[in-house]
Amino acid sequence: MGKTRSIGDLISDNLITPDISNDRIGINSTAPTATLDVNGTLNVSGVSTFQGNVSIVGTVTANSYSGSGSSLTGLTGASAATYGDSGSTPVITVDSGGRITGISTAAISGGGGGGGEGAQGNQGLQGTQGTQGTQGTQGLQGTQGTQGIQGLQGTQGSQGTQGTQGTQGTQGLQGTQGTQGTQGTQGLQGGLSAQGSQGLQGSSGLQGSTGYSLNGGVDRTITSFTATDGQTSFTVSYTVGFIDVFLNGAKLEASEYTATNGTSIVLSEGAEVNDVIEIISYVRVAVGQIGQNTQTTSYTLVALDSGKHVSTDSNVAIPASVFEVGDIISVYNNSSSSITITSNQGVTTYLAGTATTGNRTLSQRGLATILCVGTNTFVITGAGLT
Repeated sequence: MGKTRSIGDLISDNLITPDISNDRIGINSTAPTATLDVNGTLNVSGVSTFQGNVSIVGTVTANSYSGSGSSLTGLTGASAATYGDSGSTPVITVDSGGRITGISTAAISGGGGGGGEGAQGNQGLQGTQGTQGTQGTQGLQGTQGTQGIQGLQGTQGSQGTQGTQGTQGTQGLQGTQGTQGTQGTQGLQGGLSAQGSQGLQGSSGLQGSTGYSLNGGVDRTITSFTATDGQTSFTVSYTVGFIDVFLNGAKLEASEYTATNGTSIVLSEGAEVNDVIEIISYVRVAVGQIGQNTQTTSYTLVALDSGKHVSTDSNVAIPASVFEVGDIISVYNNSSSSITITSNQGVTTYLAGTATTGNRTLSQRGLATILCVGTNTFVITGAGLT
């Protein structure tokens, strides 16, 4: 009696047993040991091709076989050996079913020449290949297990308490006050001027020293030096007998220095470092003569230039707040190039006979005369002046 069954019925009745973990299917076998494990009779129609080993327990019945049969074992009726040689020929016994039942050899006997070797028979046709069996159905895939619940995150540890602040160190004691610096050296004594009229005699006062006797006028030149430690010699131009020497403002006696060559003076005792040596020299100026101040670089006029002429080859500047009304200075350009006479800030210099002010150009060998006519106000005139 025929029955209709579903895959589920076949599995529940143990007729088909899938072993998913080992990729196996059992037919009438609940514990398959091969990819396809059949427990019972297997009926295959058509041509079947097997790749790999086939293990069959029981009898295999087939109408025909194809292939070389080189790997067949367990055959009966013949043993593995080489049959036949130059002196014997193999004898094969085949039963009615076409199965070889025995193989032996027979000796080749001598005699008259035999007939020629018969032609080899034609090779039989190869049987047709059987059709491939249908592929079995794939087993059902098991359902995926549910994912486990994620563990809870641990709580964050509390922050440690802040350390206490260290105490502030005590304030250091105030340092002692430094000693007072030494008192500065006394300023220079004013230079000796040409002798004027004799002053009134004071009560019990000493009589003033006698001035130098010169015919005509007198011109005075002051030269200052800052001494090094132990310095005794100082180079200066003077007229012998017409010189005064001061040390830090105090006038030295003639016995305290030597001034006999007109080019240098030598102290009897060495000066100390930073001592100020001031030398005042005098020259006679005859009536109608003016003194000369020679310069070779840019020069700014000074009060002692009043009543003199400046002989130079470089520019000359008129300063502010130096000269008084009536002071007069001459400038001689002792060169072959022009020089400039400039008015410093705060000074007004008029070109004589005009209202023009400003700097003036004095050509080569030119002579200019500058007259102070008011506070920081001058008039300039001369030959070669533009």
